[in-house]
Amino acid sequence: MEEIAQRIKSPFFSIDTVSSDAGQLRLIELGDGQVSDRKKWTAKQFASMLRGL
Repeated sequence: MEEIAQRIKSPFFSIDTVSSDAGQLRLIELGDGQVSDRKKWTAKQFASMLRGL
């Protein structure tokens, strides 16, 4: 995924991936990042989720 990400000429983008049964990451979707948001979560809930990554 790093190789793919390095080819993107944008400061904001999103990459959706899935892990195969063999443990290999596979690209599902590449987007411009405009749909990325915290949904209906509060800022506190969103920050808590990110800390768990």
